[in-house]
Amino acid sequence: MTEWRTDPALAGKFHPQYPDDVQVLVHDGDPRRTQRRPELCWVRLAAVDRPGVYVGVLLNQPHQLQTVKQGDRLRFVANAGMKNPLHVTDAYLRERADWTITPCDKCGASECFDPPTVMAKVRFPQMTDEMQIRAFTSFCSLCGGVQQLQQH
Repeated sequence: MTEWRTDPALAGKFHPQYPDDVQVLVHDGDPRRTQRRPELCWVRLAAVDRPGVYVGVLLNQPHQLQTVKQGDRLRFVANAGMKNPLHVTDAYLRERADWTITPCDKCGASECFDPPTVMAKVRFPQMTDEMQIRAFTSFCSLCGGVQQLQQH
């Protein structure tokens, strides 16, 4: 079934000649942590994992990313705050439901590249395993604006 073709979150994002292909922002995690920039790659949709989360196959080989390769099955999300859908990991999806992300004050992105706990550990390296950060601000991985993350 191709219910994604009528999903408003993906409207206008499909390749004109390949109606199941979209450009997805694929990454290895936050560029400040990984030292690698995200890349726009073509992904052929294969399924809807759950509402708002799509599964597809990566159609081209990223140039400098190390955690994904052509042919991999990826999950991604699409939202109004971002021009292109964003590749997400299972770890990110497990944590995302427990956090509110205030959209970036510059570009409006309301998603991040890393799970919030990874982001907190990078920003607060002195934090021990017994400590837990429940709210913090972060620079947006897309534009450098500011996002606020708060755990429910």
